[in-house]
Amino acid sequence: PVQDANIYSDEFTVTSWGFNDPVYYADFTNAILTQDVVDDGAVFVYMETASNVYTQLPLTIYPDPSWSTTIAFEYGVNYLEIAYIDSDFATSNIGTQKFKLVVVQNVGLITNEEREIYNIK
Repeated sequence: PVQDANIYSDEFTVTSWGFNDPVYYADFTNAILTQDVVDDGAVFVYMETASNVYTQLPLTIYPDPSWSTTIAFEYGVNYLEIAYIDSDFATSNIGTQKFKLVVVQNVGLITNEEREIYNIK
């Protein structure tokens, strides 16, 4: 993991998915997902769609004109889940996938000599 100022980034690979018909899912714990991040920060998840090419989630792709696949995520304190579902509810095991988590923590005060000070928290 890399941490710089108030931005945190981590890459991870899912090799084994849970299954709750019709959704495949992967659950993670991550201490950077604090209550402060949930309340005042921003969380982004990207999936590697080609070698070293990442696309932001949620993502819907159309492997066939008759159905689509959606990859999405949800998060809470210390918790991240990635979900993978096909529109025809016939998802087969999707295999190994690589993801990147980016967390932006609250940055505090912004100042400008000509303007008032704002607390963006």
